[in-house]
Amino acid sequence: MKFLIKLKSFLFTEIFVATILLMLPAIINGSPFYDFDSGDYIDSGIRLSSSLSRPFFYSLFILVTSLGFSLWLTVFCQSLLLAWSLKQLLVSLELNRPKALIILTLALTIFTPIGRLSGQIMSDVFTTILLILGSAWLIGGPKWLNQNKFLLPLIAFSFSTHLGHFFLLMVFIPFMAYRHGKSGIVENWKTFLRLGLYLCAIILGSLAINHGKVKRLTLSPAAEAFQISKLAHTGALQEYLKENCEQSSNFYCAYKDSIPNDFNTFLWSEKSPMVKAGSIRNGWQINESTIAQIKVSDAAMKVHYKGVQNDFIQQCKSNSWLVGWFVDSENTGTVLQRHFPMHLSWAKNAHFDKLQLHALLDPIFRGALIVSLLYMLFALFKPSFPQERLWVLALFALVFINHLSVAFLSIPDNRLAARVTVVLVIPILLRMMRRMT
Repeated sequence: MKFLIKLKSFLFTEIFVATILLMLPAIINGSPFYDFDSGDYIDSGIRLSSSLSRPFFYSLFILVTSLGFSLWLTVFCQSLLLAWSLKQLLVSLELNRPKALIILTLALTIFTPIGRLSGQIMSDVFTTILLILGSAWLIGGPKWLNQNKFLLPLIAFSFSTHLGHFFLLMVFIPFMAYRHGKSGIVENWKTFLRLGLYLCAIILGSLAINHGKVKRLTLSPAAEAFQISKLAHTGALQEYLKENCEQSSNFYCAYKDSIPNDFNTFLWSEKSPMVKAGSIRNGWQINESTIAQIKVSDAAMKVHYKGVQNDFIQQCKSNSWLVGWFVDSENTGTVLQRHFPMHLSWAKNAHFDKLQLHALLDPIFRGALIVSLLYMLFALFKPSFPQERLWVLALFALVFINHLSVAFLSIPDNRLAARVTVVLVIPILLRMMRRMT
């Protein structure tokens, strides 16, 4: 009886309403959203076997939240965590008035693809959660952080779900140090120690999991494969082989005239020489030695940096809802058929692509982003609350580092941009809400 009373109470809370609002795009779609990599996460979680190319922690999240029954439960749980994180941001700003969370969530769902992120079976939603909780920490300081014991574990878990979060952590550290000051760090040393222990446990756990998989200590068994694929994508690998194959016995010299200049083709295609070399599991030594040789070639690195520069510019332009059609791919479609066959049927009848809704929503998102960026520039000179200038600078730095890491390690992708740029719309929404109080 007590459980039913608590359930009834929860169903009428603003966090539950905000959760449903975040799920609306997926509900309208008639299916959770999927990416090509969704299959790896799902299969790894259900089979309790770590992927060579993805961190295991989000896969474990899928296993626990879906109960092996439905991915809609996973969508609900990550939407709930995102709604709760937005609530904590409002608390840090002392904007915790009735319906504030519902207003903020509704605005974000209309003007940004945040609902697509929370409705997608990918770890990207935890990048957004990490940035929101980090923002709340910058604004609220130690007082905010110490009021809820669930905050640090959620920050740590969000960090664990994607290797790219290491770069974001490197941005947060100096801003957090400035926010707290030396005395604040000393006074709250237990909090920082707990967070450090959480992160160490995650890193050690990742090393142990990967060692069990590939018999070597590494945070990413796929690191060398991604690096060499990027060098092929920019043309640096081809430039190196053209210059050095006459006096080199490099493995790739046998394929120097047929190296794909596309990142995904080089990384995954059966025709790729890297796949023939043993791909991620057995080919890492070949890739590691080739990468080292390319790095000392001035001509190859000149080509590489030019390609990275072009990709960075392209990544800065990548802000879209972009609902991709991935359920027919061998990866995601096959995995859904194996573990969640009903979900495959729903995905094939999804409405977003058929109705071309993203064509309507993209201009709305880009318009909101431009307006908010203009406001953020204004806030640098005339902040509306004490920590706003620091927060805005941190957001600019985080987006810059995210886009730069994508340009160096991957290829321009709307999904990898949206997971951070949705947060850029929050400052102007909060300014409007503060003026309404």
